Amino acid sequence: MPDEPRPEAFAPEPHPDRTGAAELRAQNRTLRAWSKSNQALMHSQSTPEAQYLSEICRIITEDCGHAMVWIGFAEADPGRTVRPVAHAGFDAGYLETLRITWADTERGQGPTGIAIRTGQPTLCRDMRTDTRFAPWREEALRRGYQSSLVLPFRDGSRPLGAITLYAYQPDAFPAGEVTLLLELAADLGHGIVLNRLREEKAQAYAQLKEADRRKDEFLAILAHELRNPLAPIRNAAHLLALHPAADPELQGLYDLIGRQAGHMARMVDDLLEVSRLEQGKLHLRRERLDLGTVVAQALAACREPIQERHQRLELDLPGEVLEVDADPVRMEQIVSNLVHNASRHTPAGGTIRVAAAREGGDAVLRVRDSGAGMTAEVLAHAFDLFYQGAADLGRASGGLGVGLSLVQGLARLHGGRIAAASAGPGQGSEFTLVLPAPAPAPGPAEPEPAAPPRIQAGPHRQVLVVDDNPEVAGTVKLLLEAMGCQVATASTGLAGVKQALALRPRLALVDLGLPDLSGLEVAARIRTGLGRAIQLIALTGYSRDADMAAATAAGFDRYLIKSTDPGELVRIVAECLL
Repeated sequence: MPDEPRPEAFAPEPHPDRTGAAELRAQNRTLRAWSKSNQALMHSQSTPEAQYLSEICRIITEDCGHAMVWIGFAEADPGRTVRPVAHAGFDAGYLETLRITWADTERGQGPTGIAIRTGQPTLCRDMRTDTRFAPWREEALRRGYQSSLVLPFRDGSRPLGAITLYAYQPDAFPAGEVTLLLELAADLGHGIVLNRLREEKAQAYAQLKEADRRKDEFLAILAHELRNPLAPIRNAAHLLALHPAADPELQGLYDLIGRQAGHMARMVDDLLEVSRLEQGKLHLRRERLDLGTVVAQALAACREPIQERHQRLELDLPGEVLEVDADPVRMEQIVSNLVHNASRHTPAGGTIRVAAAREGGDAVLRVRDSGAGMTAEVLAHAFDLFYQGAADLGRASGGLGVGLSLVQGLARLHGGRIAAASAGPGQGSEFTLVLPAPAPAPGPAEPEPAAPPRIQAGPHRQVLVVDDNPEVAGTVKLLLEAMGCQVATASTGLAGVKQALALRPRLALVDLGLPDLSGLEVAARIRTGLGRAIQLIALTGYSRDADMAAATAAGFDRYLIKSTDPGELVRIVAECLL
């Protein structure tokens, strides 16, 4: 379609009957309207679009003194409809009669259609004689309208719509006023675009927040559902280890079950921890630690996979205490993840070297392996969440791509940093953790804490386990009986409360997700009946901060995850029964 002629009406000649003073007054009124429209624009980000547009129409009608103003949007439908969205000063029902289009059709040849299509203002000096206004002349004249001005607004080259002004007099729009109204229309177009972008951004942010909330909810439920079957598996494996099998091959299977269940529990924990870390919901409980002791404790949990692969572990730890101000649980997570990562990527018979030293004012831990190494591309993404390197389904290293991201987040949370290095594929990798090291404290190092004493025989060994999962309750019962406890179980909240009040046990382990009462309500009722004469441990598959806070508020003394190492569960129960 050839370009339409540029409408000449956008630069009207002065009216012979209009004095310079009258035109100056018109320009002043338009300046006032322009100023008010800019103020409306500044407040439009907190105002619905329809309300903002109606305010613009009102300002132009009242300040410029014209009969009617309406704003129409250029729709992208097949008929290219012009949809009225705001108005002021009009005779009710008039806009419904317009049925304007900005398509190049008969009804699109009017002033509004031409202005939107060409991007140029269109002036109808006299509706009685302008042929372009023929389809709408009768309705307009019946209402007293005699001239009009259409001001288009755009988003770049894309038509957005137009402002149409009607006057009761012919040739009612002087050139100076048209120039100022053009600026007002351009500002309106910018305001609409900016507000829509702002609204789209707000909607996208709200959608992201909702998606993040659903992700957290999904991960919490997933962890709960995975930990429920994991808990009895780990408990059973621990019980089997207490009674070694006569057949070495059978004993090897027992050990395998325990190792793999522990590995799965760590993956579930890491997945949830990295999610909490990303949201800023993970908080440290700092204390003065010896980095060498932390490394030794973490390696104790990593030795099985290393021995299984016949890998050689070399240690280079300082002879003196190397203190860091850190969270002991999180530090052990860092070291364990680094060593597990090294073991996964090192072939059988390879070497893993763990070294720690003070370098200036820092404590530095290095974990080096003789394994697969990394390309420059993999190295650049080594700490990215869920990154797995080359997508090779046949690789044997496994993992979720979570551990190193967690390590980086925990290092930063401690005010430290972690770096990865590799000379290339087949050349091994080295991870270097740097943490601030406080000045050594004067005097001898504190002695190692003594192991918790064994519980003594007597009536204070009675424990109640409340869990609707019979396999969890059964294996926990066997674990505690193996350490000499007298154990009662209940599968519902009401039964748990009844047994607690009747038996008055020293300790109760209560699941939070019970079929009748919640574990929180069970704890509250037991506390009401027995006060502080009983200790309460929440034993659950949920590990969100909100769940822990709710458990504490309900009266629980401790909070344990169901897939916790059975040895840790036994140790905590022993502490509670002392």
